[in-house]
Amino acid sequence: MAYAGSTSEVIRYARMLVIGLGKADTMQEPDALLYMSDADEIIDSMLSQIYSVPLNTITRTGRPGIYPDPIPLIAKRLSAGLMIKNVYTEIEPNASARGEEERVQALDMLTEFISGLVGLGYLISVLAH
Repeated sequence: MAYAGSTSEVIRYARMLVIGLGKADTMQEPDALLYMSDADEIIDSMLSQIYSVPLNTITRTGRPGIYPDPIPLIAKRLSAGLMIKNVYTEIEPNASARGEEERVQALDMLTEFISGLVGLGYLISVLAH
């Protein structure tokens, strides 16, 4: 299971980021799987400095098979950012820039997580924007 969750979650998140730009239907499950795999590799390579990877899932509120926060959010943002950046490169440059911005923010968040700077308050403030 990918850190980001399901392909439909990643596609829904990516489409939300590019609402109004059209061509959102160009993002399909095979694309999502590719970029989710890429995101997992990037996350594992960065986390491997201090954690054993791939990460194990945990059971939270009775739901098994969940990765610890904030990894799913980071993975979803990174996957969506990579997908938007690459799918929209030639179609819509503004969307491609939005994908790059999302990718950079996800990597910054991961770096802060590794450094111990990401806490619940940080996640709440990120999600509020």
